[in-house]
Amino acid sequence: APPEPPLRGEWEQRIIWGSDAVVVATPDERTQIARFYGAPPDRMQVIPCGVDTARFTPRDRSLARARLNQALHLGPGPLLLAVGRLDPLKGAELVVRMLPLLAQGAQIVLLGGDDSDPERARLRALAESLGVAARIRFVDSVSQDQLPAYYRAADLLVVASHYESFGMAAVEALACGTPVVATRVGGLPYIVRDGVNGALVAQRTPADFARAITALLDDASGLALLAGRARASVVRFGWANVAAQVSSLYGALTQPAFDDAALAE
Repeated sequence: APPEPPLRGEWEQRIIWGSDAVVVATPDERTQIARFYGAPPDRMQVIPCGVDTARFTPRDRSLARARLNQALHLGPGPLLLAVGRLDPLKGAELVVRMLPLLAQGAQIVLLGGDDSDPERARLRALAESLGVAARIRFVDSVSQDQLPAYYRAADLLVVASHYESFGMAAVEALACGTPVVATRVGGLPYIVRDGVNGALVAQRTPADFARAITALLDDASGLALLAGRARASVVRFGWANVAAQVSSLYGALTQPAFDDAALAE
């Protein structure tokens, strides 16, 4: 990525130091802000991004898969899903390069962007060169109302990003009961827990991702166990919980320094 202009860092530091409190989405973000801006740790409060748990809910996976199969002309093999803009930071190229290493006729849906995006053309050409074009479907960005259907149909969500400050797609997928395989970076370890609701991959290579995914797909009972625990692992990110934390923080900040009785004396 190109370097940030100095003016941005200068003003971000001024804003942070001039604030009564700084809300960060994950403990990793708190660490980064303390590191780069010298922000006082006691002024930072971890309050995660929220997910609409009434919209992103588990449903019958076989029915969701059958509907998606019909819409996208998918085969019978396992279905992987990657959601996000087609930005090199998001790691779509790694997902494409990983596919030839997966057995069982695994397929992947890359959901994001549209046909006007030059990155999609590049990824299509890469898939052709690797001989896996027939196992990939490129789907344009969809509305929030349509998105849960894709999560419910997938066996796994793959998040191969170089970095994620939070990882909203991971939370949405888990809320729909779909386990996640993700890079061990940024805020993702705050959401995805090895052996609980998915798997974290330490090295961003196609081979390492393929090994982690193959291990899960080869263990049907283990994968079902992860799926069964997925929803419960992210109820803490529900809008009501997040709103209550924000409200509590604002309430604490607006308390007078002295109570009225003490001032009257």
